[in-house]
Amino acid sequence: MVNSTVDTTQLWKKVKATQAASKFARDAAGDELGGVFVEAVDELTNKDTNRLSNGWIEAGRKAGVSDRAMRPIVKSKNQDKYIKKLEDQVDYWAKRLEFARFVQKSYEEKDAAALPRKDGKPRARRVKQPYYQKMKKLERRAAKRVVRAGEELEKAKGADGFIFFDADSYIQRKANRSLSTVRDKVYGGDGRTEVIGGRLVIELTNKEPHGRIVEKHPYLGHPVATAKEVVRRFGIKRVAKKYRDELKARSPMANGKAA
Repeated sequence: MVNSTVDTTQLWKKVKATQAASKFARDAAGDELGGVFVEAVDELTNKDTNRLSNGWIEAGRKAGVSDRAMRPIVKSKNQDKYIKKLEDQVDYWAKRLEFARFVQKSYEEKDAAALPRKDGKPRARRVKQPYYQKMKKLERRAAKRVVRAGEELEKAKGADGFIFFDADSYIQRKANRSLSTVRDKVYGGDGRTEVIGGRLVIELTNKEPHGRIVEKHPYLGHPVATAKEVVRRFGIKRVAKKYRDELKARSPMANGKAA
């Protein structure tokens, strides 16, 4: 029987170093993949105020996968047109309010001036008619709309780079929204990375409220879906190369260096 003892200390050091290198390579490859997505979605997103693009850039920066510079928030090329629509909206509801009050006053004055019937019975009061009640309802609604429309107009006048939600658009009509509104607050983006089951997961969130609307419109190119396809087709090659290069640079078993 032959006994043999082999010192595996150096081998295990190399194995552990290679495992550590593999994690570094995984993280570097993940960063590359996230960076490819941010780069693609930024280039594909329509540039108007730059808020939507910045949401993705900020998300990538917070996740640590991108170092792209934030774009300056600028006035929309349609800002003057949007403000005009908001002014018209205030005017429309102010006229509806005026009309509702005029009709009610007219009915009330006719009731007050009405002479008794010849048989002595009181005449039917106009203010009891359905149309008068309809005008009462319109008055309440229009009064609220005038205030709200005025608030939206003031927000728009006080901020460059606001986002306009047009009540006449198909999406707004489908959502049963009767007022055009604006969002003057910049929401930006958020991002994080997490290792789950040995896999690096990158989560990027664009918090700008118009992101989903933009993504649904075919004429805007579906920037998120297209960016994901770009990553699938072209980003994987860059990621694989990044992984190999990082592993080769760090692993003693890959480059033959002593531990």
